[in-house]
Amino acid sequence: MGLALALIDARMGTHNLAIVDNMRIVTVGILLFILLPVSRVALMLIVFLRERDYRFGAFAAVVLGIIFLGFILGMRMDSAAAK
Repeated sequence: MGLALALIDARMGTHNLAIVDNMRIVTVGILLFILLPVSRVALMLIVFLRERDYRFGAFAAVVLGIIFLGFILGMRMDSAAAK
């Protein structure tokens, strides 16, 4: 929705600061889209541990660890590329 509003605003030639608000909507949408699988894995880890299914809990913990490791490495590579 924010991307569509930004494109309409750019096509109309109004060039005001409303495009910044529209891009914030896009940023929040992308952030939620990325966090959805992470929250699902975290929820499944909690559910597996509460049901005492430690084998699947370990699988979920490994997947969550891989996700966080990828995030940390991505942030480090991004800061190294900025230098």
